[in-house]
Amino acid sequence: MFLIAGCVKKQTSSVFIPSDEKCYVLVESSRDF
Repeated sequence: MFLIAGCVKKQTSSVFIPSDEKCYVLVESSRDF
């Protein structure tokens, strides 16, 4: 849930751009941690 929230928050903070890659990177980074 935290991963999704972070992704959503980042997308909201930035402009409405379909950047799924950024979301994926965040999730992958968190998972590696």
